[in-house]
Formats: sequence, C-alpha cells, structure tokens
Amino acid sequence: MGTWNLRVIHNDIKIGQNKLISLKKEDTYYFIAEVYYDDKGNHIGYTHENGVNMLASTREELQEYYKLIADAFDKSTINLSEFHKTN
Repeated sequence: MGTWNLRVIHNDIKIGQNKLISLKKEDTYYFIAEVYYDDKGNHIGYTHENGVNMLASTREELQEYYKLIADAFDKSTINLSEFHKTN
C-alpha cells in the first residue's frame, strides 16, 4: 500500500499541447502539495498545482496539518517535471 506526505514542489514546467515546456527561472514558483508514493517509495502523484488547502474540522486538526507543512521544508524539493518524465 502506498503512502503520502507533504512536500515542497518547484513548478519548473508548463504543460502544453502534448509536450512539456521548461519555464524561465523567473517564471517558476513553489507550492506545498500532498505527494503520493508507490510501495517502493517512488513519488507517483501529487495534489493540484495550487497546493494544499488549510482546512480542518477542528483547531487541533488544523494545527497538526500545519506541522506537516512545516515538516515539508525538511525534505528535498521535488521538481514538477519529475512527475512528467517519459520513458
């Protein structure tokens, strides 16, 4: 069974008409996303490019989610292009 965590994602590409276009450095940006992993630990998917929403049912749940976001900065950044590599 796969797992997930929150990670910092660097949006370094634009997806256009069946091809990937590298962005100029000044056009790139970063966001926090839920990243999903297969059983071997390879990242295989992520939440929307707008990043995660800070919504919770209770204040305590929101505080726990905030801690997960803070932990994302302790992990390496993933370039968005890594999710769109072709073999």
